[in-house]
Amino acid sequence: MEIKEFKLPRVPFNGLKGIKLYPHQKELFEKFNKQKSFILITPTGSGKTMAAALPIFFYSENALFIYPTNALIENQVGSILKICNLLGKSYHFVNEDNFQDKVNLNKDFVIIKIDGPFLEKVARTMRYKTKGEALNYLISNNIKPTIILTNPDILYLIMILSYRKSAEIAASLQKIDTIVCDEFHIYSGLELVNILTLIFLSQKLNIGRRKILLSATPDNISLDLLKSLLSPQIIQVKKDGSKQRDLYTVSHKVNISGIEVDKDNKLNKIINIILEHEKEMREKREINNKPDYVPTLVILNSVVEIIKLEDELLKRGFQQEEIVPIRGLMDKSERKIKDRTLAVLGTSAIEIGIDFSCDYLIFEASEASSFLQRFGRVGRHKEGKAILLGDYREAEIMNSNKQISRGEFTDFINGIYEVHNAFGWFVKTKTGLFVAYTIFKRFLDAIDKDYNLDKERKEELNHTFDNWFEEYGKIILNEDYEKCKKDLQYVKNLLKRWGYYKWPKIFYENLSFRSSLQSVDIYVKSEEQKDRNPMINADALSIFKYGNNIKWNDREKRLEVDNFLGKHKVSMNLENLDYNDYGEILVTDNNELSEIRIKQDDHFTPLSYIIDLDKQIIIFLPKEIRNHASFDWRFQPLWCDDRKSIAIIGGMVLIAHELYNEKAHNLGTSDETIIF
Repeated sequence: MEIKEFKLPRVPFNGLKGIKLYPHQKELFEKFNKQKSFILITPTGSGKTMAAALPIFFYSENALFIYPTNALIENQVGSILKICNLLGKSYHFVNEDNFQDKVNLNKDFVIIKIDGPFLEKVARTMRYKTKGEALNYLISNNIKPTIILTNPDILYLIMILSYRKSAEIAASLQKIDTIVCDEFHIYSGLELVNILTLIFLSQKLNIGRRKILLSATPDNISLDLLKSLLSPQIIQVKKDGSKQRDLYTVSHKVNISGIEVDKDNKLNKIINIILEHEKEMREKREINNKPDYVPTLVILNSVVEIIKLEDELLKRGFQQEEIVPIRGLMDKSERKIKDRTLAVLGTSAIEIGIDFSCDYLIFEASEASSFLQRFGRVGRHKEGKAILLGDYREAEIMNSNKQISRGEFTDFINGIYEVHNAFGWFVKTKTGLFVAYTIFKRFLDAIDKDYNLDKERKEELNHTFDNWFEEYGKIILNEDYEKCKKDLQYVKNLLKRWGYYKWPKIFYENLSFRSSLQSVDIYVKSEEQKDRNPMINADALSIFKYGNNIKWNDREKRLEVDNFLGKHKVSMNLENLDYNDYGEILVTDNNELSEIRIKQDDHFTPLSYIIDLDKQIIIFLPKEIRNHASFDWRFQPLWCDDRKSIAIIGGMVLIAHELYNEKAHNLGTSDETIIF
């Protein structure tokens, strides 16, 4: 299938000398001071960051930029600094090397990149006891316009009052004029509930009077929720301007094809593709040695699969300097593309916003927004080819002889993957409302424990937050409010009735912005042999699935693995399940479930005991739920020893609970009986 090039006009703007803008950038600039909220929907590579940042710098505002991953923050720092320079503004950039220096008051802006590792370094250097004190140090005393680049986890921890000095930090954030939420389509399920709640509460707490949300590929349910929440001005680029003058190519022509794969042969098929194109890759690399160019880009879902793929390529004769994996905890120098690099291998960190020029893209995707984001990595600077790794249906569709525009292709992909979404429906469910209420409840608990407040003031504040939650419910439930308003009281009661339901207390005590199963730091010996930082952070299930010789190094006090070249069975030690518990939210600290562990090839490993399954929520489901259209890899299911059931642990339990209760009547077992 051929996807045509995409062009847009560039137009001069009177307020900016010598700078030409795309129409959507010009529109946002002109309406910036006339509207409180914007949603900008425009294709990858068409200047979303520029659209949001230009008026912020032009009007010398304080702003909070929220990016879904630390890798994207790192990538966007350069873009933000360039935009500041473009307008002739000066800045003091606070980073790991100069955070103790006095701010240069002669500069126009203070720009700070804040993530967990940076806060740890500040706390360690300044001898603070907590990261909250470090965060307060970084943002509390800036008298110049300040731009903060951070992730939603930091904002979430502030808003649930987890940091020491959270109240002071929130007060400092009240000077923020604009909040920019980039790549908002990335959030799904619990994360979507959390980001919506954070946006709502930030409005109530006067943090960011203006909101700008940026996306190339929003799903319709999330978009409707944001419309209800913000009443935004929507600026959307749908068609190119190929018949207009002064056109600029946003994306070049791309030919896409599909290859049918399954979990067992996926890596072998990728290797075969790379070997098939190896000669051409080497020829292209000889011609083009630019630092932002790489012949082939591979994007997969698992960091462990990326490491495994690299090891397999090295076994087949590729040199280490020819392969660049991009993953968390790697040093910046290790991520750098060199003049001999033939392939970059990465996960979703590459998917969002990070810029490469490449000829071939090999990728997998499970839903529309991820597909379009990953596809957007090719064709940014030159024509290219994309190869989708999918099932037989996806492969067949991609191998058609169609020739369509980018807009038509976007609609086409949204149609194919329409069943895969951000679980936007979950936001309106009882458990979705419960997740939102936990953030309000943290404020209510803090009010109750504040001895500086008299009884009358406490009652006033309690009434305020209760009313805010009621207002949030009205907005989210919309036309379903009258029918479902009793659900708002129900979720409040869940956090009062500890004795009846155990799971709400366990969930509340372990609040997290993310919903995935626990990730762990592990020392990979094969990475050490490549002279790289051998410590990686990876999801536990991938380590179980691919890790060879998982063991605990007592001397170094760390978990270690030889490599990820294995292929192992992963299961949970549960044989005698009560099938009446299917779909119920349970906790792992009751008598029946207190000894559960994850096994590799029917054996326990040191990782089995490191993964903290104590005081976790868990759900058991019939194996047939895997056939449901909305059930995908994000649930991270585990086989139980009875081989009839699967278990899910962590935040995705709540979504699985709602999915099962809604769809259970459609799930037939192998003998055609119906499970309820």
